[in-house]
Amino acid sequence: VDFGTGPNASPRVHRDWVFTLSYSGALHAFERASGNPVWNLQLLDDFGAELLDFGFSASPIIHDGKLIVLAGGQRQGALALDPATGSVIWKG
Repeated sequence: VDFGTGPNASPRVHRDWVFTLSYSGALHAFERASGNPVWNLQLLDDFGAELLDFGFSASPIIHDGKLIVLAGGQRQGALALDPATGSVIWKG
């Protein structure tokens, strides 16, 4: 996986997965044991996020079983995702 000039965010480990967020907004989920990719999202393309001067640097968190990511920009703020699939639970 090419992380470009990052990642700036710290990886998040939750159950069987490791989540990473790159400088340019590539969100990846990997199997914890094998390192194999599970799913990925591009915050810029998939959600209309905006790349700021410092890139994406807020680390993903887990809250109430959801993966919370700050997408940024006027069209997106925070995203809650299903950690197993990357499916959007809510956007705000």
